[in-house]
Amino acid sequence: MLMEGAALVGPARDVLQYPAAACPELLLITISETRTTWNLLQRDVFAALLPQHITNAAQVATGPTLPAGKARSRELLTRVWSAAPPEVLLDLLIELYMQDPATTTPRIARVCMELGVLPQVLGSLPVGVSLEVAAYAGGAGMLNLEAWLGDYCNRDVMSVMSAMMRLVLDKADPQPQPPGPDGQPGAPRGGGPPLAAEAARAILKVLQASAQAGLPVDLVHEMKVSERGCSALVSEAAGWLLSVGGRRYAGLSGDGRGV
Repeated sequence: MLMEGAALVGPARDVLQYPAAACPELLLITISETRTTWNLLQRDVFAALLPQHITNAAQVATGPTLPAGKARSRELLTRVWSAAPPEVLLDLLIELYMQDPATTTPRIARVCMELGVLPQVLGSLPVGVSLEVAAYAGGAGMLNLEAWLGDYCNRDVMSVMSAMMRLVLDKADPQPQPPGPDGQPGAPRGGGPPLAAEAARAILKVLQASAQAGLPVDLVHEMKVSERGCSALVSEAAGWLLSVGGRRYAGLSGDGRGV
């Protein structure tokens, strides 16, 4: 029924406005089971209706009674997740993360933990987003971060090492980004939630174990610049990594010439 010819997308969206208002949960379940060429209508419906259920399901219970809406939203998300194309759901999580990393990172971690899909999601998200969510989950006791990072490094050890170290440095010494096109100050780097000490230690332990392979030249230079402004934990680890992993790059600039 849901056809995605260019001329039909607009009318189809109009038709879906009533069920979106009158029976949004039924619409979510129905459309999650629908398969179309580009999943455009699924993306629209999910973007409009799923964020509130993600927020509800991510609520933390502080007593014997679950927060309002948590159980119902968790049940709905379980059905949607089992039926919808994974790439559509992942794209929505990425979009929500990019809008507000600090708020969305814990929600993604909690919801995926509730649904039992945290490892699969972490393995499918972009590296930067995946590390941010994994670091939060590890600090919150949802994930054995050290073991997960050890496996994750097998994908591309140098790229993952670089991303891990930059995550720690950004969290330890966030620097504002240049103003955007509107002239407003850019958001600081490391815009997600603070990095828990346990998560930082797990990341640095994995970095230390992997540093024997050598660190990328640009990362070595970045660590030298950032080391002074970091916390004692990060500064100590950065110095160690520079002495061990960056030894063969000592005295080299980014183009391989001595500095």
